[in-house]
Amino acid sequence: MDNTLITIITVTYNCASLLKKTIESVLKQRYINIEFIIIDGGSTDGTIEIIKHYENKIKYWVSEPDNGIYHAMNKGVKMSTGKWINFLNAGDYFCHENVLSDIFENKIDLFGEIIYGNFIVQYEDFSKEVLAKPTDRIWRGMVFCHQASFTLANSLKEDPFSLKYKITSDFNFFYKQYLKKRNFKYVNKNIVYYQAGGLSDTARRISLKENLETIREFHGINFKMEIYYFCKIKLNLIKKVSKYILPNTITKFLQRIK
Repeated sequence: MDNTLITIITVTYNCASLLKKTIESVLKQRYINIEFIIIDGGSTDGTIEIIKHYENKIKYWVSEPDNGIYHAMNKGVKMSTGKWINFLNAGDYFCHENVLSDIFENKIDLFGEIIYGNFIVQYEDFSKEVLAKPTDRIWRGMVFCHQASFTLANSLKEDPFSLKYKITSDFNFFYKQYLKKRNFKYVNKNIVYYQAGGLSDTARRISLKENLETIREFHGINFKMEIYYFCKIKLNLIKKVSKYILPNTITKFLQRIK
C-alpha cells in the first residue's frame, strides 16, 4: 500500500443539503491514507450538526467567518500535512470509491507536480462528461476542473491563492504554475462530479474579466490574448441578453398574431 498522505479539503458555507454527500464520498474512498479537512464560513443552516456527526473521521474542521472562498481554501492548506491536496467543495463528489487508489496506488503521482483528469458536470436534471484540455491552452481559462486535480501541497503553501480575485483565483494559481513550468500530468479518468452553478458559472462575465486581469498580470497587454477575451466577454453578454430578452420578444410576437 502506498503511504502517500492525501489531503482532501472541503470548503463550505450554508450548504447543509449538499455537504453530506460530499463527506460520504471522501469517507468511501478505498485509499486509506487520507487527511480530511473541512473549512466552514460560519454556517447557520445545520451544517455544523452534519460536520459533528462525522467528527471522528475528520482530521480538522473549523466554522468561522472568512474573507471568501479562496481565503477559506488557504486556511485549509495551512492546516494540511499531506503531500498532495485536492479541493472537493460542498456538493461535489468523487466519481467512484477507487478514484484515489487508481491514481496513487499506481504511482501516477511520480510523473507530475499537478495531476488532473476529466470531470462530470452535475446539473439539476442531467449530467455531462467534460474532458480536460491540453495545458498549452490554459491562457484561455481553466482547462480542467479544479476539483478534478491534485496539487503538491508545497506549491500551494509557496503560492497561496490570491485574494485579489474573487472568482478565478484558482485560474490565477494554475496559470502561475504553468508559467513556472510545473509538470502537469493528465490522467484520462473521470475524477469528480462537479455541481453546476458555482461562482464561475453564475458570474461568467466577471470571471472572464478576472482571467484577463491575470493575463495582464503576467504578460502586460498582449494583442492576441486581449482580442480573445474581448470576443469572449462580448459573446457572453450577447448570450445573456438573448437568454432573457429573446424569449420575451417571441412571446409578445406570438401574442400579437393570435
